[in-house]
Amino acid sequence: MSKFKLGQEIVAIKYQPEGKFKKGDEFIVDGLSCCNKCGLPCVYLKGLYNNVRNIHSACGGRFSGREMFAESDFAPKQSFADSICEKIANDVEAEIGEV
Repeated sequence: MSKFKLGQEIVAIKYQPEGKFKKGDEFIVDGLSCCNKCGLPCVYLKGLYNNVRNIHSACGGRFSGREMFAESDFAPKQSFADSICEKIANDVEAEIGEV
């Protein structure tokens, strides 16, 4: 099961060796899949529609078709509002725990 949803904004947390993206690049999830060899979850990225002969970075599995990337190379993009809400929730939890 994927940790992402279709249409979700994500950010690269690793450099892609072939130069398709670098750490910090932002994308939108356009599809979900998994590697045919190892079963690890993968994502299709909006705007990257290349049909390629590719090697899965995690296991070396080879495949042909629309280019997909290992899900582990990405993290959810967090908005400033989300980070503020998360900080407030963590502070409240910490305060409740101290009572």
